[in-house]
Order: sequence, then C-alpha cells, then structure tokens
Amino acid sequence: MTGFGRDAVWAGRQLRRFLRGGISGFRIFLACLIAGVAAIAAVGSLSESLNQGLRADGQKLLGGDLELRLHHRPIAPEVTAWLEEKGRLSEIVTLRAMARNPEAEGGSGRQSLVELKAVDSAYPLYGTLEHAPALPRAELFREADGVWGAVADPALTLRLGLQDAERRFFRIGTATFELRADLTQEPDRVTRLVGFGPHVLISRAALEATGLLQPGAMVSYRTRLAYDPGQALDHPRAALAEAFPEGGWRVRDTRDPAPSVARFLTRLALFMSFVGLGSLLVGGLGVGNAVRGFLAGQGANIATLKCLGASRRQVLLLYLGLVMVMGGLASLIALALGAAVPLLSAGLFSELLGWNLAREIFPMPLILAGATGLLTVMVFSLPQLGQAAETKAARLFRGAVGASGPSFEADGSAGRPLQRLRQNLMKGPILASLLCLALLAFLVVASASDPFLAGLFVVGAALAFLLLAGAARLLRSLLLRRRASAGQNLAGTGGRRLRLALANMTRPGAPLASLMISLGLGLSLLVAVTQVEGNLDLQVSRSLPKEAPSFYFLDLRPDQEAAFADILAAHPGLAPAETVPMLRGRITKLKGRPVSSYEIPRHVEWVFRGDRGMTWQADPPADLELTAGSWWPADYDGPPLVSLDEEVARAMGLVPGDKLTVNLLGREIESEIANLRRIAWDDLSINFVLVFSPGLMESAPFSLLATLRAPEALQDRIESEIAAALPNVSVIRVKESLESVAALIGRIAVALRAVAWMVLFTVTLVLAGALAAESQRRGRDAIVLKVLGATRFDVMASLLIEYGILGLFSAVLAAFVGCLTAYGLLTYLMSLSFTPLPGPLLAAVASALALTLAFGLAETWINLARKAAPLLRNA
Repeated sequence: MTGFGRDAVWAGRQLRRFLRGGISGFRIFLACLIAGVAAIAAVGSLSESLNQGLRADGQKLLGGDLELRLHHRPIAPEVTAWLEEKGRLSEIVTLRAMARNPEAEGGSGRQSLVELKAVDSAYPLYGTLEHAPALPRAELFREADGVWGAVADPALTLRLGLQDAERRFFRIGTATFELRADLTQEPDRVTRLVGFGPHVLISRAALEATGLLQPGAMVSYRTRLAYDPGQALDHPRAALAEAFPEGGWRVRDTRDPAPSVARFLTRLALFMSFVGLGSLLVGGLGVGNAVRGFLAGQGANIATLKCLGASRRQVLLLYLGLVMVMGGLASLIALALGAAVPLLSAGLFSELLGWNLAREIFPMPLILAGATGLLTVMVFSLPQLGQAAETKAARLFRGAVGASGPSFEADGSAGRPLQRLRQNLMKGPILASLLCLALLAFLVVASASDPFLAGLFVVGAALAFLLLAGAARLLRSLLLRRRASAGQNLAGTGGRRLRLALANMTRPGAPLASLMISLGLGLSLLVAVTQVEGNLDLQVSRSLPKEAPSFYFLDLRPDQEAAFADILAAHPGLAPAETVPMLRGRITKLKGRPVSSYEIPRHVEWVFRGDRGMTWQADPPADLELTAGSWWPADYDGPPLVSLDEEVARAMGLVPGDKLTVNLLGREIESEIANLRRIAWDDLSINFVLVFSPGLMESAPFSLLATLRAPEALQDRIESEIAAALPNVSVIRVKESLESVAALIGRIAVALRAVAWMVLFTVTLVLAGALAAESQRRGRDAIVLKVLGATRFDVMASLLIEYGILGLFSAVLAAFVGCLTAYGLLTYLMSLSFTPLPGPLLAAVASALALTLAFGLAETWINLARKAAPLLRNA
C-alpha cells in the first residue's frame, strides 16, 4: 500500500471515531449548505419539469405537428395543397373582437373585449375540446334562426351580465350568438403572459357572418398539420423556405409550441438560478466560518495527534474527510428537498400555465446542484484545513490555552506581502482550492442556458469578493490610523469604549475581513433581489403615466373614421382621437442579409421575432426627436424610405442609407433608412418602430389605429357607444391591460419575496457562523475585561460601536454592489430599465445592521453571564 493509501486508511479510522460524536459544531455548516444547494436543485428540477412537460404536450398545445401563421390573409391554396400531401389539416382564424349584451346596449359594463377563435370541423387535431354541458359538436356551433352557437370562458357570462338569463345571447360584429356551453378545456391553449379577455370559440361560417373579416383587419390565419405516418419533415422551416421562399409566414412545430411563454420561463429560471448560486456562495462563506469555528475548538486535538506521530497529510485527510462527509450529508438533504419541488408543485403550475408538468425526478439538475455544493465546500474549507495541518503542535498548544484561542498559521509566513502570497499559493490545499474554484466557475457557465450571462455572473461575483476584501483592508488601515492618531485623546468613558472597539477591530487575527465579506456579499444579494422586485412593481406604475390614453381602438376601417369622429364629437369637451393607418409586416433582411443570419441582442429581439405594426406619414410627428438623418419632404414621391427606432438601429449597427426589407402581405419591400429617431415608449401614445414614407404602402388594405383620452366618468359610455355603432372595432382599455400586466408582475413578486426571505435566512446563518467562530475568543475577552473593572455596559457599548462601524461600512458597499447587480439583471436579462429605489435599499441595510447588532449583543450577553473563576483557573 502506498504512503497516501496508508494515510487515507488511518484518516478513515479516526474519522469513524469523530463521527460517533454527532454533528456538534456543524449545524450552521449544514444549514448554510442545505439552503444554497436546495435552491439550485429546486430551480433546476422545476425548470426541467416545465420544459419536459411543454415538449411532451407539444402536439396538443400547438394543435398539430406544424403550424403556419399569417396576418391579414389566409395561406395560399398552393401551400395548402402542398401541406395536404403530408397529413391532415385544420385551419383556424384568431382575432380580438368586442362581445356585447344586446339586451343592455348603451348600459355600462355590458361589453367585453374577447379573444375570438373560429375553428373548422377538423379542430382539434390533437387533444379534446371539453365544455359543460358536453354537447355534440354539431349542436355546439350550429346556426338556428339566425343565431349561432358558441362556447366561451365562464368569465364572459359575468362580464356581459348573462348569469341570470334563460338563454345567454350576445353579439359579436353583426352576428348574434348563444353561449351554449362553458369552456373547461381548450387543448391548444397555452396561458398567455398577458391576457386581453375571455376566449370565445365559434365556427368558421359564424365568423363570416360577423362581418369582421374586412381588409386590413388584425386577423391571424393559422394552418395546422398533423403528419401522416412517414410524412414528417425533419426541418420544416427549411423545407417551406425552399418550396415557398416568399411565404412570409411564421412557422412553429412541437419543439417550440409556446415560444414566448418558454422564453419567459427560461429567463425567470435563469434569474432564480443566479440567485440560488449567489445564495450558495454566501452560504459558502458560512461554511468557511463554520469550519474555522470548528477547528478553533480542535487545536488541542490536532496538536495531540501531531505529537503522537500524525503527519500533516494525515491531519489534512482526517479533517477534510470529516468536512466532506458533512458536506455530502447536507447535499443529500438539499437534493431531496429540491427533487420534491416539481413533484409537489406540478399541479399548481399545470393549472397556471395550461400544460402538464413532468412529475418525476430529474438526475441532471440534481447532479449539477450536488457537484456545485461539494465544490463550494472544497473552495471555502481547504484553506482553513491546510493552515491547521501546517501549524506546528507547539503553536497549537500555546494557542489552545491562550486568551485568543488556537492560532492556525503556517510557519515561515513572515516576510513581504507578495512573498507570503507566493508561498501560500504554492501550498497544496490552496492550489486545490483554486482548482475547485475554477471547476465551479466552469460548471456554472457550462450548465447555464445563457453561458454569456453566466460568465458575467461569475466575473461579477469575483469582483464583488475582491471589492469587499479590499474594502476590509482599507477599513482596517483607516481604523489603525485613527487609533494611532487619537492616542490618549480618547479620554473619558466614551473614549475608552471607542478605544476598546478600535482595538478589537484592528488586533492581529481580528475577523474584520471575514465578517465584512460574509455580511457584504449576503447583503449585496439581498439588495439585488429587493431592487429587482421593486423595479418590477415600478414598471407597472410607470406604464400608466398621467397623460396616457384611456383607450386603444383597433380595426377601425377608413370608411368608418367619420362615424367614429361623430360619436366622440357628441361628448362636448372631449379631445379628438389620434388616428393613424396601420399594417402588420415582418422585417426579413438588413443590409441585404436575412435577419436569421444576425446575432440579435436580447433587448431588441421582440422587433424581429414576428410581425410588427408599421405605418406611413408625410409630415414628421409633433414630438419627433431625430438622432441621425433627416425627415423626407412632405411631397416626397420616390423609392420607399423608412424612419427607424434609434435603439434598434444602434443594436443592429444600422445607419441612414442602409437597406431594410419587410415582408408585407407576402411581398418583399426594400426601403432605405432615411433617419433614426428616439421613441418615448413609456407615454403609451401611438409609436411604431418603423414609419415609412407615403406612396406605396397605402395601396395595401389597411386599418386605422386610434387612441383617446377620456374622463373616467365617460369611459363606460364611450366604450358602449363604439361597441354598438362600430361592432367590428376592438376597444382596449389601457387600465385593464395594465392590470393584466400587474397580475403577472404580482406572481413574480411573490416568488421574489420568497427568494428574499431565503437570502435573508442565509445571511443570518452566515453571520451567526462568523460570530460563532469568534465565540471562544470573545468570551475570554469579555470575562477578562469584566475582571479588570469594565462594566457590562462598557463591553456592550464597545461592541455596538464595533459592529455598527462594520455593519454600516459593509452596508454602503453592499448597496453599491447590489444595485449594480440588479441593474445588470434588469437590463440584460429582462430588458427593462433600472431605477435605484431608496425604500428597499434602506430596508435591506437596516436589516443587516439589526442582524449584526442583535447577534453581537446576544453573544456578548451570554459570555458576560459566564463565571470568571473557571476560565482564570485554566489560564
């Protein structure tokens, strides 16, 4: 057996004896590690459960194996014929419309914006449409005496006041419907992040009767395909692009049945995983403090083992084995908690999202979480264990009976700082710790859904650690200068207490750096989470500025503009509506290159993801703010020009003179960028990323988009009059739309509050561990001071000064680091703006100061209550 093997066997035998004594001294160690690893395992397992459930229900959620979607126009017959060769087809049409109660027209609260879906006889290709009562399909949608059948969300009954009606009649457009069943299960419905009204299902024939299918109306045509055996397309997008290069449609398949929801959940999971990793890193400091505190009580045992012949490697293996056993135990407990999350919460999330989550245990997230936890233990415990193994027995014996506790310092550590650093880095435990740190960073980046953001997280965590360590060194230097310059000037009772506090903070071996880094990193994470939550709430309140419009009116036909104006003119004092023409198209090329060939920055992805609204006008807008180029003349009559949002242009490297191509109603139109303009999106007025010059686009069928500001007292009446006189016009209340956004933000805020409490719990554990590591020395100091004549209040006051300085200095740095972290998360992960919020910031800082002072006072109070005689007899 090799020497290492013999040492390992010896360490194993000694380890069994240690473990018989239980986990005394490792409670904080276990708690810190369990909290961090459980958070990572839970987020990873839940994310995998969501994604697997989404993929498993892909056919049902999409409504087919493949979907082609177009705005304004149906799929061309030749495309339909091409698809029919590969399987069964179902064609549905979706749009927003106004439903109203004909018995209460003119009254308030008797109309509602709805999500209308017209289905054919083949719908659904997968899954089952469920409703109550369970009527046959022919009975559900058939027309009888000019009344069409419909099925809708139960909420529609309440919104239209139909709950007491014998037969539930309502109107959409020019057609009358009877609500014959309440919708209980819509197989292809994935809960949208933001809803605009109840879902209503009707037949395709009934849709024709509504009169809503007008040129330019905002209508989506969806053609779905269920493959016949052996007809599946391996690369449907490429096949369609090759067969129909000018198609202009949006293609989805079962691999991404709900891309917007999946993107949102992926980003939320990424944010939560970063918070979990941050919590684990903070917990790692607690692990290091707990190991240091445990070793402080093991000085005599380690010295005895060395005197009995134990080598440095044997001591290191023994205590490393003990730490890893405890780390493994904590990781197993944490992994069990994390694995249970998708099993226990699958029902709740399935009801919320609209698809079944996978109820199983996912090995990979658990393996990653466990490996992350064990590497964290190695990173933060190896330096402590290495110092204990390197320290000579004589020094340990002296420390074990001295007033300051055992001293784990490597021999030969004197010399210049760079020389000491070089010596330390060459030692095995330090090198192993750095290797584990590199592996931990690699694991975080390699396993993340966005490696770039994960890399930024790793770099940011390292910079925060270095900043806090440097700040601790600076603070100690400032306190030493203050102590030296003050000298005997600190006279009197107050000066004596301040002098005692300064001496405690600057003495050799003082835990100033450990406490500041522990408290600073934990508080930074807490500040970041509370700032993110506060900014999400602020986004909702900002979304409704004082001058925001009350209504948006969609699908207003050009020939209805006069009637629309007459309705508004009947209300004296009402400001005219702002009306602009609108078409929907997709940006397909930039500078002649397909958009798909570009690396699109996250914050402008939404512009290129699908069809966008666009308009044209001759005169520049009243609030125009050009940043490059110039507006075209009012009488311009030449090749198409376009005005582009400055933020999009900057992100994509576009300047005036570059070419931009859009697909409009299946036709590719190339235009030249004439100017860039800054857009104030937050005032909710009518704004478009793309504004074209007149002369070409107005020849296409278009609709009008209008906004109106109206007093609160008139809003119900105006909505009712527009719905009755112009049934094809969809009326969107800005306030109700923002309430939908607020509901989504509220659900996120609940999760963030839970995360904030978890972070606060971890900070508490880390702080408790840091103070516990100093408990023995603090107890000796307090009793000695008491014997020398210091009053209990003197000791307590000096401690208040000490921890007050430490907590305040840490809080200021943590506020900066936390706000910077929140800025990065909001700006680059969520594509939102960031505003520092003093309220949550002060609350987090106050919590840190309160925790610091409370723990310090409690510890000192306990130590002062001890009797001095036993300590003095053993001194």
